[in-house]
Amino acid sequence: MREGWKGGNYYTSERLRLFTGFPMHYTVAYDITDDKRRNKVAKILKDFGSRIQYSVFECNTDRRALLRLRSRLEKVIDFSEDTITFYHLCAACEKQIDRIGLKKGLDNHSYIV
Repeated sequence: MREGWKGGNYYTSERLRLFTGFPMHYTVAYDITDDKRRNKVAKILKDFGSRIQYSVFECNTDRRALLRLRSRLEKVIDFSEDTITFYHLCAACEKQIDRIGLKKGLDNHSYIV
């Protein structure tokens, strides 16, 4: 059982975190074929997180902001050509992120727009 949660189990605590206002960590990767759409997608993602590679962002956001992010992205992409993938990292997984080299990634600020 995770510290700070009385009763329940880890799975329950992660579900509570996911469906309440607690920030969650997401890695968002995209493959956009058109330059104009790709630039729009990057601009939207910058409102919600930090670029860690050319087509990869890390976002710390709550469920409501994530739904807004998805909605904004869905208005820009071409569903027949483009792909955006959201990787949700649980709290335990987030603590296991390891980087070598230049430490790009989220700073300590929230990016909820």
